[in-house]
Amino acid sequence: DDDGDGYTDADEVAHGTDPKDSTSVPTTTPQTTITNPNQTVIDEQPITNIVITPGDPATVITVDTSKLPNGVTYNPATKTISGTPDVTNWTPTEETRTFEIPVTVQNPDGTTANKKIKITVQRDTDGDGTPDVTDTDDDGDGIPDTVEQAAGSDPKDANSRPAAVITPVAQPTINNPIQTVIDGNPITNIVITPGDPASVVTVDTPNLPNGVTYDPSTNTISGTPNITDWGTTEETRNFQVTVTVQNPDGTTVTRTIDVTVQRDTDGDGDPDITDLDDDNDGYTDVEEIANGTDPKDANSRPASAPQPSSPSTPSAGGSSSTVQRTAQTSDATNLFGYATSMTFFATLLLILAFIRKEQSAK
Repeated sequence: DDDGDGYTDADEVAHGTDPKDSTSVPTTTPQTTITNPNQTVIDEQPITNIVITPGDPATVITVDTSKLPNGVTYNPATKTISGTPDVTNWTPTEETRTFEIPVTVQNPDGTTANKKIKITVQRDTDGDGTPDVTDTDDDGDGIPDTVEQAAGSDPKDANSRPAAVITPVAQPTINNPIQTVIDGNPITNIVITPGDPASVVTVDTPNLPNGVTYDPSTNTISGTPNITDWGTTEETRNFQVTVTVQNPDGTTVTRTIDVTVQRDTDGDGDPDITDLDDDNDGYTDVEEIANGTDPKDANSRPASAPQPSSPSTPSAGGSSSTVQRTAQTSDATNLFGYATSMTFFATLLLILAFIRKEQSAK
């Protein structure tokens, strides 16, 4: 393909175009297009779908699937390449691997076009979402790569540490580190277990929700969130609490606890984020917002006719309480009867006045 236009010289000669001029190409069949043909992805993270669209429905697409990364496949029915790369044979120092996949396009007019898809996979030894090429601690063992390299240990093996560490300290574990709870309800206890009894655990307690505490004697976070400063429209609040474990071997491990508290204005157990009537005043949030009242304040309601009520009656403690009277069907009936009677008497008075006027005229 002398001019690099995607058509072989033989194809161009056969169709009467110039094989040495990239602007001179066979026009019988439109070009085949490929979306997202070049991309970089972290190992064990899905690629962006690659869709091949031929210029003619009769065009035959051939993908060299043997060149695809493990975990990535081609669907000839949809002409789509998709999946999640899972490279299992990284070399000791390899951090990226590029896969070049040939695609052959055979058009019904006899022309053939060759294209190439390129997928670069970045290694992520500890699976923390940061590729090794930018991660300062590839294996997540708490020891920087530069320190391990200087000491002769493997920065891509969490069990390989500088020789000064006689017994590697196991990684700390945290039970229930990520959870969502309704305000006013207790969280599930969060227990921190360091890899060594001599390790020092530090919890960033100022970032805990009000009502939730940390007990250093048991390394347990527990309690009931009680948020008193919700924003006007705030319905959830996320608390990220840093936990630092300092091991006796000099290594430091940092973890993050994530507690999301859901607001429950009326305390009915249904969080505001799903409750249709946050303040439980009998008006839905949609109605209150439409009428300009506060759906999170039971004393703020849409303007409406006041409900009739009966006189105050003394309560058991001697104070008075107001008993609400529910409107009955008879209320409407009585009102209608009263209006009818008034109309009748008014008509009668007009008739009498007319009769007297006639008698006076005679």
